[in-house]
Amino acid sequence: MRLIRGRRAVAAATVVLTTLGAVLVSGCAGEQTTQDAAGSAPPVVDGSADHPVHGASDGAAMPGMEPVPEPPEDADWNAADATYLSMMVAHHSQALDLAELAATRARDPRVRRLAESIDAGQGREIIVMATWLVDHGLPEPTVEGVEHMTEMGMPGMLTTEQVDDLAQTSGPAFDRRFLEDMVQHHQGAVRMAEDHLGSGEDVRVTEMATDVVVTQNAEIARMRDLLAVLP
Repeated sequence: MRLIRGRRAVAAATVVLTTLGAVLVSGCAGEQTTQDAAGSAPPVVDGSADHPVHGASDGAAMPGMEPVPEPPEDADWNAADATYLSMMVAHHSQALDLAELAATRARDPRVRRLAESIDAGQGREIIVMATWLVDHGLPEPTVEGVEHMTEMGMPGMLTTEQVDDLAQTSGPAFDRRFLEDMVQHHQGAVRMAEDHLGSGEDVRVTEMATDVVVTQNAEIARMRDLLAVLP
């Protein structure tokens, strides 16, 4: 099974960033807002606690990932910042696809509301992260790039089998499975963010990583509370 919601969202993000670049080139100043954007393809990682975050700490590329160019000597960011954001865009993209499943398969309204919150929050974060990459002269995330990165494996990412199994359930069974899978996914994102803290140089990227830790830990606690009361 290949989910398509995330790929459409990444394509939309690309349009937003291209439009923004055209506005800046033409000399028209202004801020643009956008809706959720992300992309996903079935990943292949178990998300276990001892799975290392390849490249997030030192800027080295993950296996199969193009190395991030070194920044200019006077830059206030480093390769670790760019690598982390590139990885997190792909990681967030799968969360959006999982949240999209909840819209039609979840029975408990609390699970649906949680999925909507994850979708909105991580969609906004993808735009911010992608914009940072473009603003620093790095390639903008594309559908193809996101799919390639998810296939390389990152902590917390669901396997193809997990995604397929989740998509084939509904009602109370889906509610529980969704929460369990999303807890795994969030724990991986938190590990990636914590690994990055202290290795990057850009203040804004550090703030984004800190926000991921705080927000997703809070959502993990919320999901565990829901798991404790679901039938």
